[in-house]
Amino acid sequence: MSAVEGVCINHLMQCRRVAYCRNPKETNLPLLAQTLERLSLSLFRFGVERALERGLILADTKFEFGLLDSEVILIDEVLTPDSSRFWDLEQYQPGGPQPSFDKQYVRDYLERIGWNKQPPAPPLPEEVVAGTSARYLEALRRLNVLSAAGRQ
Repeated sequence: MSAVEGVCINHLMQCRRVAYCRNPKETNLPLLAQTLERLSLSLFRFGVERALERGLILADTKFEFGLLDSEVILIDEVLTPDSSRFWDLEQYQPGGPQPSFDKQYVRDYLERIGWNKQPPAPPLPEEVVAGTSARYLEALRRLNVLSAAGRQ
């Protein structure tokens, strides 16, 4: 079981969670929460549909928003292998680790070598860097962000 009781790791799930890093005092928190949830779910639905059309599962992702002149703005990358977990639709098997196109490859390596998660992080071997890069590029290619040649 994961840290959240009743949620198994690597199972497809529907989940909504809005986390706040900071709330300006003048912000109407209930309205902000509604806006963030609406925007997040809309972006997530778009990502899920686009990924499925291309043989990928968007398992989870994060969105980072900010306020500019009291307007909600998107302030970070969206639906990339660095901010999301993408799994291969044809290879998906419930209940276990999934072949993925994200930084899980690096996390798995660090777990295997027993890193204690304290700075400094150990250097990554070239094969881990190359394997991670290949996974990111494959996800971007499959999502039609990059051509097969690796150019936009």
